[in-house]
Amino acid sequence: MRKIIQVIPKAPPIRILDAGCGEGQLLLKISEVNRGELYGAEATKVAIESARERAPGVNFSLQNLEKLNYEDNFFDV
Repeated sequence: MRKIIQVIPKAPPIRILDAGCGEGQLLLKISEVNRGELYGAEATKVAIESARERAPGVNFSLQNLEKLNYEDNFFDV
């Protein structure tokens, strides 16, 4: 996880997506070092609810991970 965080640009604005974010652990860590727009997509309702409690500043959504509801090229990472 530490290596992933190290390679993410720190200069906002940057949009980061974690598809299959689970309970949001990675996005929580990224939010501590990056002020960009963070998004998490997960197919499990229980995991999304936990992620929203864990990292309230992140935009989490319940989605089909095979067909995400975002425009092409919306994310930087």
